[in-house]
Amino acid sequence: MKKISIPILSITAGATAALSLILRIICLFFFYDDIGYYKSGAVLPIISNILFVLSIIFFFVIAIFSIDKKQSVEPTGSLSQYAALLPVGALIYRVTTLFTKVFNDTNVNKYFMLASAVIAAIFFLFIFLNNKKLTNITFYIGIGALLYVFLCWMFAYFDFFIPINSTDKTFFYLACAGAILFIFNEMCAYCSFVRSRFYYFSLFTAIITLSVASISAIIGYAFGIFKAYITLEADIFFIALLIYAIARLIDAQKSTLTVDEPATEDAAEKSEEREKTEEKNNNDSE
Repeated sequence: MKKISIPILSITAGATAALSLILRIICLFFFYDDIGYYKSGAVLPIISNILFVLSIIFFFVIAIFSIDKKQSVEPTGSLSQYAALLPVGALIYRVTTLFTKVFNDTNVNKYFMLASAVIAAIFFLFIFLNNKKLTNITFYIGIGALLYVFLCWMFAYFDFFIPINSTDKTFFYLACAGAILFIFNEMCAYCSFVRSRFYYFSLFTAIITLSVASISAIIGYAFGIFKAYITLEADIFFIALLIYAIARLIDAQKSTLTVDEPATEDAAEKSEEREKTEEKNNNDSE
């Protein structure tokens, strides 16, 4: 299969995410009921869900067969470095909300949530302080970020105020899966044992799942569509992680262009040398 450039894939991912998000928002406003499902017989939600699933499958196939194995994933840009402060801020907000609840609650899991949120904030803070290649300890600190997302997933799953298989919960589960996949590959990227194809698949998947699930959920909450909303803090973190992922993708493209420039200059110099040689040969023959 022919290799496809990262900028083209980025535009495709952005367009797919935007279209899926718009359809999801329309479905929430016109077809969402009070118990967490779409109204029966509605066609647009089915189309929206099919597009969402097909986009994930599409980028998986593209990542495996059409992205160059040598495509750069090195964390070299400053944009993602400063964008890493957004997840830190979201996690600090989560820690403050947990502090008001955890010491008056006998649920031990919330203590794990508090600890994992603190460690996850440290992981993104490390990225902010040193956006170049980090030591392997960064990988182990990143496990806290994975644990935090997993606990968000678990708490949402076992909260029975919302039906376990409702549309909103399903999208949240997919956002958690996308976040875990991206954070894991980001951990590997900062420790230099990442495969570029799986990294870019995780990056595109995160952009699609996090935007469609979290932005639509925040809008649904703001307009009173959701009667019960249990994932606000997690969705705030996911939107911050989404912005970081977009910044990471932009930096990766800048790195690719920087790498390609010398090759372009060499090609131009060789072309000029060939032209001079041809002119010299023509003059000698005359």
